[in-house]
Amino acid sequence: MEVMSQMNLGPWDYGDEALRIFRQYSVLHMSLFPYRYAAAQESARNGLPMMRALVLMHQDDAEAREAETEYYFGPDLLVAPVLSAVTERSVYLPEGNWIDYWTGARLTGRRTLAAARAYRPHSALCARRRHSAKNSRRRHDAGAAGRLQGPGREIARQSARV
Repeated sequence: MEVMSQMNLGPWDYGDEALRIFRQYSVLHMSLFPYRYAAAQESARNGLPMMRALVLMHQDDAEAREAETEYYFGPDLLVAPVLSAVTERSVYLPEGNWIDYWTGARLTGRRTLAAARAYRPHSALCARRRHSAKNSRRRHDAGAAGRLQGPGREIARQSARV
């Protein structure tokens, strides 16, 4: 919503589908607050940007060098925005275990997927699954994970850092 606009329109002015999408992203935005806060703290400590090109984190991976429209948001979220009116886009998953944020599907890395987006007008979003003693001792923000709905709840629990 533009504050200086001559017309004061909200998402409800564009129909039920636009309002549903707006609500979905509002919930995503707020439920990721603990993750974003922790990523900002980590970024301040180590100097890495919050939005990171894949090649920054996977310098020896030729496919990561070619993935120009994907990026990490913090250490654990991979974002592949849909930048044009297409029904499908390819998404390269670097090495590791991943979870599709929107479906909850578990995925393995070092491969390219065709992510169908004809029925979902949003970006491909995957979260890294981490299994280590360090992560099992992490304190998690149960409040944020509890407010997150759908498959993202597990991601928030795995990724929250306090």
